[in-house]
Amino acid sequence: MATGRVFGAVLVACLCGAVAADRAGLADRHGTCVALLAETLDGDAAADACLTLARANALGDGHVARILTDDAADNHTDDHTDDHGHGDDHGDDHGDDAHGDDDAHGAHAGHHEKHERPYEALIYMSAALMIGAATLYVISRFLEGVPYTMAVFILGVVLALAHHGSQERLGVYSRSLKLWEHINPELLLYSFMPILLFGDAMQLNLHLFYTKMRQCITLAGPGVLLASFVTAFFAKHCLPYDWKWWNCCVFGSITAATDPVAVVALLNALGASPGLTMAITGESLFNDGTAMVLFYLFMSLAEGEGRYIAGPGDPAGYGSIARFFLKMVLGGIGLGFAFGFAALVCLQLARRKYDETATTLQITVTVGVAYLSFYVADSLCGCSGVLSTVFAAL
Repeated sequence: MATGRVFGAVLVACLCGAVAADRAGLADRHGTCVALLAETLDGDAAADACLTLARANALGDGHVARILTDDAADNHTDDHTDDHGHGDDHGDDHGDDAHGDDDAHGAHAGHHEKHERPYEALIYMSAALMIGAATLYVISRFLEGVPYTMAVFILGVVLALAHHGSQERLGVYSRSLKLWEHINPELLLYSFMPILLFGDAMQLNLHLFYTKMRQCITLAGPGVLLASFVTAFFAKHCLPYDWKWWNCCVFGSITAATDPVAVVALLNALGASPGLTMAITGESLFNDGTAMVLFYLFMSLAEGEGRYIAGPGDPAGYGSIARFFLKMVLGGIGLGFAFGFAALVCLQLARRKYDETATTLQITVTVGVAYLSFYVADSLCGCSGVLSTVFAAL
């Protein structure tokens, strides 16, 4: 679980620092190349320069290179026709053929670049793990007062700035990070969320957790709802955006959930009460599920239809909202218990002392249940995947 948090923290930091710099850097490169070509855009030299630029992909964007190449080819065709007296039909046909060939070549080059070496994504993942491990070692030995999560976040921002400050010329590191910048967000969610939730839930002291269940539910239910509305009120009246109320509520639901990793680590270091630590830890397991339910609800209300609640194109009424909450909460809990019971039966069947095969089976069942409980509940049944995964682990 610690390995996943290390990589996740560094990855999120790099993605946060990368988006704005990526857009600004791409625009600067396009403007510079266009200005340089404008100064030398005459006849054969311009056509050769544009073709060379397209093949080398110096712009970093095959579409812009193809546009410049087509413009230069058209200018070259016009000059050739004027100088030698060839007919308009011949010039047009020649220009069209060149245009088609350049388009086909540019499309092939862009397609090849887009799908070239996807396995390089592993480079950044490995580097992030090693950097996180080195940071943890240094903090544990020499800088015990420095929060670990804050340290890896700052390192992630530094890595992102180095990536874009060098115009993405750090070789395989830049290419690997570029792949992670454009990763599908749902793939990222389905990859990290289930195993982290399942691992945290399995480490709970169940006796202490049941004694603090009321506090956990209060904080994760009404507490998150209140935090969402307070944040929405702040966004509506204090931020310089003309957002509608339900859009502000969407923003509030996104920011309402908390991750108390650093707080729990600090409480353990200070020797705080186990009950207080358990209340904060238990609340963190359920607040993600509450926040996702609120997000789907507010998003439907903001769009003016019940796409997540009643169905596409149907208005969201009070009855549909009540059914939505019951399905998300009770359905997620029920599926979680079902998966947990099935996993328990499988673990009992595979329990043998001093047997390596039994150990492999138990690990496989545990990891498989973590992902299956989240996927089936969230994607197939329309329930809360977070609650399903947590209760499957419990």
